[in-house]
Amino acid sequence: MSTIIFWVLGAVVLVLGGYSNYTNWKTYFASKREKEIFMKNHHDAKVAIVGKNRIWLCWAGAALCLGLASFMAMATQTDMDAAQRYSMSLVYFSLCVYLVAMAIEATTVSRICYTPEGFMYADTYRRYKQINGVEVGGWIFKSSFIHFGNKEQVAVPKSLAVWVQESWVDWKKAKDAKRKKGRRRG
Repeated sequence: MSTIIFWVLGAVVLVLGGYSNYTNWKTYFASKREKEIFMKNHHDAKVAIVGKNRIWLCWAGAALCLGLASFMAMATQTDMDAAQRYSMSLVYFSLCVYLVAMAIEATTVSRICYTPEGFMYADTYRRYKQINGVEVGGWIFKSSFIHFGNKEQVAVPKSLAVWVQESWVDWKKAKDAKRKKGRRRG
């Protein structure tokens, strides 16, 4: 009975991981293309990488799951029959596929191209003046959001929310300093 559960679980996670890989790779290439165009058009643009730990954690988990899948498939001196070993191997391989999808997503959102006036998130340029607020999530299971003026809110990783909040505050300070400097002259 447990073998059937592993086969079904492995198949479901494999399908979800495959679909996630498809959509994340598509997003990754679209984002990469947009960021290259952005960097060519904005000569003052810089690149920041946030959330490197998440990327490495996903890749390490994928490598571990691939190793476990290989080990389970090749192990012969166990008290499990071949069907049970292969079903568990499928589950580990499915988890590997899903973790690769998560790593690609983390890579996509962690590379931020920015200018003094805004930043590029995924494949969309966002201006600092459009931001109404940044809500940084808690330590575990709390999402972070960037709130924009058009009542739009974008869920982002915590490391990106912290970076945007710091950049947004710096932008506001520079804007206020420029405004005060202009008043003194006039």
